[in-house]
Amino acid sequence: MFLKKKSLSEFESESLSKQTWRRFKKDKLAMTGLVLIVIATLISILGYAITPDSTPFANDQKPELHIKEPGFNIDLLLMRKNEMEKSENIFTKMFFGVTGKFTTVPVYEYTFEGANIIVEEFTGNTPNNGGKTPYNIADVVYDVNPNTNVKFDEASQTLEFYVISTGEKMKKCC
Repeated sequence: MFLKKKSLSEFESESLSKQTWRRFKKDKLAMTGLVLIVIATLISILGYAITPDSTPFANDQKPELHIKEPGFNIDLLLMRKNEMEKSENIFTKMFFGVTGKFTTVPVYEYTFEGANIIVEEFTGNTPNNGGKTPYNIADVVYDVNPNTNVKFDEASQTLEFYVISTGEKMKKCC
């Protein structure tokens, strides 16, 4: 058995790359490094597709909120932008990001008056002393055409406005 010669069919030719890969797989530190490199490469390729803020340059930030400790809660008013939505493919989103559909306003306090929501913006100071700004409810919820006026009928409590995305006239009750 030990002295028996092996036939040619029992020999396996192994390339240099196969030998290298076999040795590489045995080294745990090298495999850990390879996994880290693969993960870093995936993160860099996916880019904006996996970030919570996928706006270009992560530009949807509020400086007055960054000074607060982790776990801080605040209400945000999301106001619809008055512009047409752009259809963007996955590659554009991955490499350049996507502009948001909404503008955010940090809210300290708010009240409703007729067709408006009056918002005191959060400043991060104590006392707050933020400016009170009225926003039309239709302008907050819909992409209202800025070239036309939003009409509020107090008797019937309805709003009349034109929407950019559909181009149609809307009549909504408050």
